[in-house]
Amino acid sequence: MMLLDTSPVAQELQTEILRKMSSVERLKAAIGLSELTRKLAFARIEQGHPGISRPELVREFLRCILSEEDYPAGLK
Repeated sequence: MMLLDTSPVAQELQTEILRKMSSVERLKAAIGLSELTRKLAFARIEQGHPGISRPELVREFLRCILSEEDYPAGLK
């Protein structure tokens, strides 16, 4: 898969590094990226909604990542 924001040389290097990692190392990297993404999303939501409570923050985050049919009815 060709990445739009990465040069072919950098992409090849990334692929080589990932191939050398164990499955546990790749999983840890994926979890770390997921956590970073969540933190950045929360920070952006908080920036747009100063003083938002934690439960409201989580609900807003879920609205951003889930489709309407997947959004839990109990959280609406």
